[in-house]
Amino acid sequence: MILVNLLGFESRSEIWLRFDGYTPYYYRKVLEGLHSENGRKKLIISYAQKKTTDQPKPLSRRYLAKNRASLSRQNVRFIENARETYEAGLSASNHIKPILYHYSWHSFLAFLMYTFMRFDGRAGGHGITVSKMEPHEINLEFHPFKKKGFFQRVLDVLTILEYPLAFAKWIPILEDRSITFVENSPSPFAGTERVNLKDIAAFDAKAYVLKVLEKFELPAHVMEEPIWMNDCIRSFIMHFAASTISRYKPQVWSKILEGEKEYESTILTKVRQGYENYGYFITQIHNRFLKS
Repeated sequence: MILVNLLGFESRSEIWLRFDGYTPYYYRKVLEGLHSENGRKKLIISYAQKKTTDQPKPLSRRYLAKNRASLSRQNVRFIENARETYEAGLSASNHIKPILYHYSWHSFLAFLMYTFMRFDGRAGGHGITVSKMEPHEINLEFHPFKKKGFFQRVLDVLTILEYPLAFAKWIPILEDRSITFVENSPSPFAGTERVNLKDIAAFDAKAYVLKVLEKFELPAHVMEEPIWMNDCIRSFIMHFAASTISRYKPQVWSKILEGEKEYESTILTKVRQGYENYGYFITQIHNRFLKS
């Protein structure tokens, strides 16, 4: 679990101040810096070879030159949308909060994704569905690998950014002093199509990372980060589920908010923790990749 004190001096409303300068002009400079060397281009190409559909592609110099204006407008708008829905969520009731946080997550992850790579065509839906919505049982169809979807693209970009994720089919490891992608055999979720949300809530990120480290060597610069990143992606999934329930079965979400039974209480606790995890995710992604 990630606690609020890990955010340091920042309050929730201060998290977005670092993006105040994100004009299209400034963002173009960010892109130039991120794509000035070929290391990540090689990783994207290597990872894409693992997939048979919806392969990510690098942002080539030619692509950036041709789409510089439209790409900067799109991605700066994603940041602004993420900020606005997040800030609206701060003052929203618990009935509406997960909807706003989910859409903020979605916009920020889209910004991150299209800052580092591109895909041909639009994503084919969410990549996750909530197949059963009852106070005592919430089931997800968790199948991002069989069809393209937004969640699969999220896993793609974070794996290419060298994070081992329990929800991904492949993970990045260090082998012969270079990064390669291997089957995610330590994961309890890789390849799983259906899962009860309580199993996502009970997921132990530390135990998963220790299993990864027993088998593989991770890139040195992410050694301290896999646990919190897995907690954060679990929070994204929890918010997606909560958002779906609160939109389509508000009476069920109202029952969960009462937290009277163990199942409801467990789900509610993880959703609430996820609000802080999202702020931490934004902070750490900015500090690692976007800080000038």
